[in-house]
This record gives sequence, C-alpha cells and structure tokens, in this order.
Amino acid sequence: MKANLLFFCLLWISYTNGQISTTRMNDIRINSSLSEVETAVGQKLELSKKLDDWLYTTTVNQKGSEIELGFTQYTDENGQNTTQLYEIKTKSSNIRTLSKLGIGSSLDDLWKAYKNYNVSIWNAWNPDTEKYSTTERVFQLNDNDAATALYFYLRNGKVYEIVLSFNEGC
Repeated sequence: MKANLLFFCLLWISYTNGQISTTRMNDIRINSSLSEVETAVGQKLELSKKLDDWLYTTTVNQKGSEIELGFTQYTDENGQNTTQLYEIKTKSSNIRTLSKLGIGSSLDDLWKAYKNYNVSIWNAWNPDTEKYSTTERVFQLNDNDAATALYFYLRNGKVYEIVLSFNEGC
C-alpha cells in the first residue's frame, strides 16, 4: 500500500511540475505547428496580433503555469500558409529548467549551472529612457544544435521572466 501511495505521489509531482529545456516548456515544443500546440495544450487557440507586430500571441495555462505563446505565419515551399510557434514566455514560478532554475533564481545560480555552456549576458535596453538599464539584465543560453536560445530576464539580480525562442544568430 505504501509503495502504491509513493508511486502515485511521484507520478503526480512529475505531472504537475513543469519543465523548461532549450526546445520546450512543459509539453509545448518550439517550432511546432499551431495544430500540434493545440493538441499539446488540449484546446483550440485564438491568436491575436498587435497592429505593427509580427507575432501572433495567446496565453495558456498548462500544469499550473501561465505561458505566453508567440506564433509566426509564413508561406512554405509548397505555397501553403503555415503558423509556427516561434517563442514561449513565462513569468510563472511553477516551472523550472532541467537544472532546477526558474523565476527567483539569481545570476550566480545561472552562472553556476551554465558556466560550461554557450552563454551571453548583457544589460537590457530600456525603450522609455533609450538607454541600457542598470537594474535589468539578460542571460542567454544558446543551443546551437537546436538553433534556439533560452533567455533569463533579471531585475536586481533575480530572474523574473524566461523566454524560449529561435536563435537567429544575430
């Protein structure tokens, strides 16, 4: 009986805890088609787009984490219109990387976990002041094999947002 209860608890914890890698957040994979994402989240998605924006966005709640999805539309080589997942964002503290880092982690935590990987860090640009911020930074973890990057946005040394996106090499 105890073994069954332990198994159920471990299964429940693994199901409810979200995970972030350089190719997915929870069950949502970067580069997926709109229909593949709808299957992963179990619902039809309504996309919206700001007037001068190139991304179509929507927000979903999966495994207790609010996740914003950004899609692009293009015409593929067969002349078909395609909607593809370009970026995934979260500010939820319920989701962590495979290295157990997430919202609230420090810059030192990021350095310790990713010091042997391809990383970049810079001060964030503030469009209001048109200057680089002294309190916000971006820590970028690159996955060259997947052509993706995981961005950790930090304010006063603590992660407040995580974004998984294509890395276009720029």
